[in-house]
Amino acid sequence: MSVLLTAANGGILDWTRDKTGEVSSTLIIVAGALAVLFAIWYVIKSGFRFPAILMAALSAGFFLWVVNNPDFVANLFGNEIESAPTPIVVIDTGGVRL
Repeated sequence: MSVLLTAANGGILDWTRDKTGEVSSTLIIVAGALAVLFAIWYVIKSGFRFPAILMAALSAGFFLWVVNNPDFVANLFGNEIESAPTPIVVIDTGGVRL
């Protein structure tokens, strides 16, 4: 019902932008909780060994960093793709001029 009232007042784009921001924030929180739960599970499963604790912490930290910095990751791969040379395609026409 509130969506219809918002649309009637001409604010559907504002409402959509706000909801998208809320969903994005919620997904970041869920990803953080899952990373922490995975790290705890991995440490318990490994018998509280120091290398496992270190690996779980580094893995969870890297995962959280990637989730919270999608622009950096997109730019990293975007710059590599944009700087790649363009392929040259040679077509054999069998001696026929086109």
